[in-house]
Amino acid sequence: MFLWAHNIIIGFEGTNVDHPCVKKMLRYARENKIKGVILFKRNIYNHGQLKKLTHAFKEAKSDIEIAVDEEGKITAFKGVSRLFPLVGPVPSAFQMAQNHTPKQAYTLYRRYAHRLKELGITMVFGPVVDLHSEDCPVIGKYERAFSSDPKKVIQYAKTFIQAFKDEGIKTVVKHYPGHGLSCLDTHSEITNVTNTWQKKEAIPFQALSKDTPYIMMAHIIDDNVDKDVEASLSQKHYDTAKALGYTYLVTDDLHMGAVQIRHQPIIETMRRALKMGAIVIASNMPKASPTFVFTPDFDIPDKL
Repeated sequence: MFLWAHNIIIGFEGTNVDHPCVKKMLRYARENKIKGVILFKRNIYNHGQLKKLTHAFKEAKSDIEIAVDEEGKITAFKGVSRLFPLVGPVPSAFQMAQNHTPKQAYTLYRRYAHRLKELGITMVFGPVVDLHSEDCPVIGKYERAFSSDPKKVIQYAKTFIQAFKDEGIKTVVKHYPGHGLSCLDTHSEITNVTNTWQKKEAIPFQALSKDTPYIMMAHIIDDNVDKDVEASLSQKHYDTAKALGYTYLVTDDLHMGAVQIRHQPIIETMRRALKMGAIVIASNMPKASPTFVFTPDFDIPDKL
C-alpha cells in the first residue's frame, strides 16, 4: 500500500458493527488504511444506533474522521443535511443570511454543531462559500449559498466555521474554485465554467484560509486555468489553493458523475488525486450520471 493511501474518506453500507461492510471499514480503520468514513442516509437509523456506530469507529482508530454533508436544511428541497431527521431543521445558508444576524446565526450554528458532536461527528463538508445564483441547478436552486455578495458570504461563513470550531468539529469550505455561477450539476454531468466563472467567486476562498485549513476541490473545468482538467484533478488548481494558505485539500466525491463519465478506472483517478496530496472522498453511492451505472467498491483501501 502506498504511504498516502490512508488519505481516503470512504462511504459504506450498514448501520451496525455486525454488518459485513461495517466490519470491513473497522478493519481498515484499525490498519490505518483510511482517514475516515462519510455517512449517508443508508447508515443512519436513530440517535442510539448512530452513537454506537461512531463510537465503534473511534475505538478502532482514535483520530478517525467521521464526516458528513451538513450545511443546514429547512425543507425537503432547501438546504443539505444528511442528519436532518436527527438534528432537526436549521435554516439553509441563503435563509440564514437573509433572515438572521451573524450573532443569531452563531447561536443557531453552535446548537447545530453541538447536536452533531453528540452523534460522534468530527468533520462537516461545509460551509458552502460559492456565490448564490438562482440559475445554478445545484447551489442556488437548493439555497446552499449565503449570498451573491462575496462580503456577505465571508461574514456568514466565518460565523459557521467559528461555531463548529467551538464544538470541536472541522469544517471544509467548498466548492473551489467556485460552483455557484455554473449552469450544470457535477453530480451527474461534465461541468465546464470557462464562460461563466467570475473573479469575484475567488474572494471568499481567498479570505477564509485563516479560519479553516480545509478546502474542497470541485469537479468543474476552467480552461483558462487548466484546459480540460477538473479542479479536483488539476495540479495547477491544487497549487493555487495551497498558495491561498489551505493545507488540507479535499476532493469532492470522486464517485460523482462528472468524474465517472470521463475517468475510468476510478481507482487510477484516486491515485492521481492522492499523489497531488489530496484527501480523497469515495462515497460508494451507486449513482452517477443517468447514463452511467456505477458498482460500489468497498475494497478500495486494500487495492490502493
